Amino acid sequence: MTAPFPQPATGAPVAAADIQGLDTVLPDPADQPPLGRIADTLDELAAGLDMRFVAAGNALGLEYQMVEQLIAALEGMTSAMNGSGGQLAIARLLEVARSLTQLPALQRGRNAELDAIGRNGHGLISVLDDVRKTLDLLRVYGLNVQVVAADSGGFTDFANQMTHKIEHSDSHVAALGVALKAMNAALPAARQAEQNLVSEFAKVLPMVPERLIREAGALRDFQAGLLVQADRIAASARSVRGHVAEAIGALQVGDIARQRLEHLAAAARRVAELPAGADAVLVERRMAALLAAQISDTTDQFQSETDRLVGSLRRILPEAKQLLDMSRTIAATGPADQGDAGGQTFLHQLKHGIAEMATLTGRLREADLQIDRIAAATSEAADGMVCRLAQMRRARRDVQLMALNAGFRSMRAGVNSRPLTIVTAHIHDCANVLDRQVDQIDALIGTLSAGATRLGELRGQAGTDAGEALSDALRTIDEGAAHIDAELAKVGDDAAQSLVVLEETIERVDCNDAMRAPLWRLAGELAQIAERGEQAELPPEAARLHATLLDRLVASYTMAREREVHAAVTGQPIAAAATASPGSDSDDDLFDDALF
Repeated sequence: MTAPFPQPATGAPVAAADIQGLDTVLPDPADQPPLGRIADTLDELAAGLDMRFVAAGNALGLEYQMVEQLIAALEGMTSAMNGSGGQLAIARLLEVARSLTQLPALQRGRNAELDAIGRNGHGLISVLDDVRKTLDLLRVYGLNVQVVAADSGGFTDFANQMTHKIEHSDSHVAALGVALKAMNAALPAARQAEQNLVSEFAKVLPMVPERLIREAGALRDFQAGLLVQADRIAASARSVRGHVAEAIGALQVGDIARQRLEHLAAAARRVAELPAGADAVLVERRMAALLAAQISDTTDQFQSETDRLVGSLRRILPEAKQLLDMSRTIAATGPADQGDAGGQTFLHQLKHGIAEMATLTGRLREADLQIDRIAAATSEAADGMVCRLAQMRRARRDVQLMALNAGFRSMRAGVNSRPLTIVTAHIHDCANVLDRQVDQIDALIGTLSAGATRLGELRGQAGTDAGEALSDALRTIDEGAAHIDAELAKVGDDAAQSLVVLEETIERVDCNDAMRAPLWRLAGELAQIAERGEQAELPPEAARLHATLLDRLVASYTMAREREVHAAVTGQPIAAAATASPGSDSDDDLFDDALF
């Protein structure tokens, strides 16, 4: 059996107007035998029919592919919206809303920490001033040691070392004081930034967070509506795809009719090629009757099955038109329940609203970032003071050692011990005072450090940067809109082209009028040939020729219907084994399964 849909030699679809030989019978030369002319006409009709149905098969294959692409585009869009990308913009909007809502509480906590740091900083500066006074006293006592001891007992070297260490300690105290003053100088700017932040709160809160939550909900509803529309279109497209697949199978009706016409054309040509004579005339009459019956049956069967096929294809048209309408609607406006404000209009309004809110939160961000910078500087200063504190502790130890050494040296000094004892007692007193002062510094720096740590924690609780998050949301919406635009454009194009291809396919296969008239004329001519003369028993030679032709015709049959008509006309049942070559396929059951 030939392939159901062989590719035309040109490789291009054939329009109905380009097919010749379907509605006219070729003129016959005067010297051509009637059955030879009929054979040529049958071949022309079979070739034209093959071209029509091959083109229709190619068109329906393209139709199936386009509907497949349409479904794939919709599924890709649905998958994208259901995935992380589709939810990112919504999550960003809600995240910014939460961050903005938390800002007042964070601001109050941060302001309280800055106030505490300011108080502790001023207290620490006062203690440092006292420390410097203590160090100044120690410096004086060091000089007194040199004067009273008059360079006895190595006191001069001791006093010089003591002065050197006091100077070293004083430098650390001075550096710590500079850091503290710088930190305290920044606090007024922080308070001003806090005031600016409070004024921005009045402009932004609670309006912007509430609007962001509404926009996130609207975007979620938009995506949900778009998914519903996409699923509805995909369901319609799958239905069309299933019907198209069934129609592709039903196109076998054209291949079956073509094969039957080719079998009959070959049989008519063999009859026309018989040597002229009385026997040939008798055989021609008998074969003409059989060929006329086969042509009539082929015509009736083709008409019936083609009518069913065309009817089935026409029933797909409303669904295909609905598919196109839905595709155009969703591509133009988005989900139906968004109305005139849906689709790209909705996304445009959403992006405009988010950009407006990003502007509103810009100054809020600037004030918040300024406070963050001050808080970070305060934390850094506190960390630096912790390092200085270790040096202050070493200075306290050095002074304590000085007091002990001064006492030991005084006891060994002899006559001048009384003045040394007095100076040494003062050094001991200064060491004790410095000890208490360093403890105060330790406590105050610890409080500053804890406050700085809490400031850092508050900065961490502030969450997402509003401007950055809104920019991410805008970028995600832009990318999503572009993706949806591209997919919906493909959906609309595929749906439109699919409808055009379906209408052209119906025009190609609806060829009953073009086939019926010439086939009926051929059947009529053959019937007239068969009716010439009496249907007497054939002479031996004519009977042999007739049997040979019948055998060859039977061997060409590939359909059960051909054998049934043959048996009805000849009165001779045909065994299935006697028909078709072993290597050929049989089309017996094509009509049972092809149509829907």
